[in-house]
Amino acid sequence: MSANHSITRKPSTAKWRLGALLPLGAALSGVAFAAEPPAETSGNDEQEVVLEDVKVKANREKQANRFKAETSSTGSKTEMALRDIPQSVSVVKKELIESQNAFNLRDALKNVSGLTIAAGEGGRTGDSITLRGFAASSDQYLDGVKDNGQYNRDTFFIERAEVLKGASSVLFGRGATGGVINQVAKKPTGKTGVNGNFTYGLYDFKRTAIDAETAYQDLSARLNVMYQDAGSFRDYNQTSRWGIAPSFALKITPDTDLSLNLLHQQEEGVFDYGVPMYNGRPAGVPINTFYGFTDNRMMDTDVNVATVALTHRFNNDFSVKNTVRYGDYERKYLTHLFSGAAALTGANTGTIARTQALRQNTQENVYNQTDFVYKKPLFGFNNTLMFGSEFGWEDYDFKSKDSTGVDRISVFNPFVTASVRGLANDFSGTLATNRLTKAQYYAGYVMDQIELTPEWKLLGGTRYNVFDAQQFDRLSAAGSFSRSDAQWSPRGGLVYQPTKSQSYYFSYGNSFNPSAESLSLAANTANLPPETNNNYEIGAKLDFLDGRLSATGALF
Repeated sequence: MSANHSITRKPSTAKWRLGALLPLGAALSGVAFAAEPPAETSGNDEQEVVLEDVKVKANREKQANRFKAETSSTGSKTEMALRDIPQSVSVVKKELIESQNAFNLRDALKNVSGLTIAAGEGGRTGDSITLRGFAASSDQYLDGVKDNGQYNRDTFFIERAEVLKGASSVLFGRGATGGVINQVAKKPTGKTGVNGNFTYGLYDFKRTAIDAETAYQDLSARLNVMYQDAGSFRDYNQTSRWGIAPSFALKITPDTDLSLNLLHQQEEGVFDYGVPMYNGRPAGVPINTFYGFTDNRMMDTDVNVATVALTHRFNNDFSVKNTVRYGDYERKYLTHLFSGAAALTGANTGTIARTQALRQNTQENVYNQTDFVYKKPLFGFNNTLMFGSEFGWEDYDFKSKDSTGVDRISVFNPFVTASVRGLANDFSGTLATNRLTKAQYYAGYVMDQIELTPEWKLLGGTRYNVFDAQQFDRLSAAGSFSRSDAQWSPRGGLVYQPTKSQSYYFSYGNSFNPSAESLSLAANTANLPPETNNNYEIGAKLDFLDGRLSATGALF
C-alpha cells in the first residue's frame, strides 16, 4: 500500500512518499522528501502554501513490461536477445528486485525456476545455491567474471541477476554443470540525481540505501551505499551489514571506454544451525529455541572486489573488451554444530552432543578476460564471431581450531550458557586444519553464430581449459596434493523462429568438474580425472498478448 501526502508547513513545504514494506510484516518503506523555498510573509502573518497540480503520466506498455527482459549478456560473450540464445536463461531485473524488496541475492533468485537455496549443507557458508540439481556455489559471477568467494550477496548495487541453465563450460570454464548465476552491477548512466529509501520491518529490521549519480564532460560516476541491521525470529540471532559500491566511466575517445567498479561489503552475524533432529525428524520445540552459547556467536565477513574494463571499437563491426578483476574475501566465524544423533535411551536420554570451532577462510582472486566480437556477414549470411582468452589465479587459505569442553545439551529443555569452557578464540596453539590451496587457470575459446535465414540460426563453439591446483598442508605433508587437468568444452545450438513471438531451440553443451574445483583436495580425490557432463536440451520461448506475457519451457 502506498500513499502520497502534501503537508503544509511554516515556513516551508515538504513532500513525503510512503510505500509498502518487506516480507514478515511491514511498517515504513521508501521515505524521501524535498523541501521548497519558504514562502514570503509580511510581519507575523501566516501564509498557506498551495502547490500547483502535478500531472503524472506513465506509458502503459512500458509499465506492463517493466519486469520483462529482452536481452542477456550471460548466454553469450555479447548482449544478445533472449530468443536467440539456444539455452534456458532467466533474468531478474532491478524493477522486480525492488518491487519484492529482495535485499539479498537468494531472495531475488526465488523468482527463478530450477533453482533451490541450501542452508549451509556440507559446511558451506555464504550463498549456497543448487541449480538443476547441481551445486552452483562456485559458479557465481559478477559482470561475467568469477566471484566465487563465500559471502551473502546483497542487491544494493545490482542492476539485474541472470541465470544461465545447463552445462556452460564453453563460456565460463570449470564447473557450470547446472548453469551459472551472473550479477550485473549498476553502472554510471551519465545522468545526475539521487535516490534513497528506508525500510523498517518486524524483528527490528532496519535498512537504508542511497543511489547517486553525476557526470562531468567525459567522466561519469555512480555511488551506491547500503546499511542494514536486523534481529531474527531465532533467539540470540542478529545481522548487521553495510556496503559501498562506487563506479566510474571515462570516455577516453569516441571509440574507447574505461570503467572502474568497486565493491566493499562487511557483515556481522551468527552461525546458527537451527534445531536438532530427534527420532528422525526436527525436534518438536519452539522455532526460536537456541542451542549455542550467548557470548560465542561470531560470523564476520569482509569482501573487497575491484574490476577494471577497457573497451575499444575498431569499427562498427569489430570490438574488444579486456577486463581485470581482483577479489579479496575473508570470513571468520565460530561454528556451532550438532554431533551425531540425539540420545533416545540411556543416561543421556533427550540430549545431543555439540561441537564448536573457530574457522577462518581467506581467498584472493585475480582474473583477466579478453573478449573479441566481430559482426560481419560471412558468405552472405549475418554472422557474429566471438573469441578470446582468460587466465587467473586463486589463493585459498583455511584455518580451523576446535573448542574443548563442549557439553551435551537437552533437546527439549536446553539450558543456554554464555560460553564454552575451552573456547578457541585465536589460532595460536594446536590447529585442527591449516592449509593453503593455489590454483591457476588458463583458457581460450571461439564461438560463432550464423543466421542461415531469418528463421534459422546456428551457434557453435569450443573452449580449451587448463586448471592446475596445489594444496599445501601446514600440519602434515601427507595432506599436500597437486592436480592438473586439461579439457575441451564444446557447445552447439540450433534456433528456429517461425514468427517474432515464437522461438524453438535445440542445444548441446559440455562441462567439467575437476577435483579441486572448490579449492580443496584429499587423498581420495587428488588422482581422479575431472567429472564430465553432457547436456542435451530442447525448448521453446513464446510471447503472448503482444509480448506482455512470456513463457519458456525446456526438456533436458
